[in-house]
Amino acid sequence: MGLFDRVRSLFGAKPEPEELPPPVYEPLPPLVIETMDQWRGHIGALLATHIPGGRLIGAPADFSLLQQLLDLRLFSAEREDEARALGTCFGDALAGQVRGLTWQLVTDEYGTDPTLRYLEYNMQVNAPDMLLKRLERGDEIDLRYMADQLQTILHEQAQEYRRDAAQAK
Repeated sequence: MGLFDRVRSLFGAKPEPEELPPPVYEPLPPLVIETMDQWRGHIGALLATHIPGGRLIGAPADFSLLQQLLDLRLFSAEREDEARALGTCFGDALAGQVRGLTWQLVTDEYGTDPTLRYLEYNMQVNAPDMLLKRLERGDEIDLRYMADQLQTILHEQAQEYRRDAAQAK
């Protein structure tokens, strides 16, 4: 099993068949940016209510605050927008930890969604969906662990891509 399949299986996804077309990445359109900003505002309001003084900054320090909200059991799969809001803020913190992750719109075999793309590679982290799926399954969620695992897997996969590209020359 390749590294990309490992990350996908870590978060409950099926391996991709080889014959699928590559994903198409585009900048986030204004409506998606607006929606994501509303989600960030909602999580900020929850922080203000439940963790006074807590403020998200789009950095690894956010994992602790988001974990505290999760531990309060404020999120469920039935409230999909709230779960996606949490995932968006998790993605912001992850992008603060892993240099080279940027929000983009991806169109692939699963549809069109905001995603964090890693550098110029066809590697992505769909943070909003990642948390929603774990909530749907009733999994325990450890945001710091997830972020660290994702960082390791992305770096390893990028090294593998570079090595393959060098061998192909």
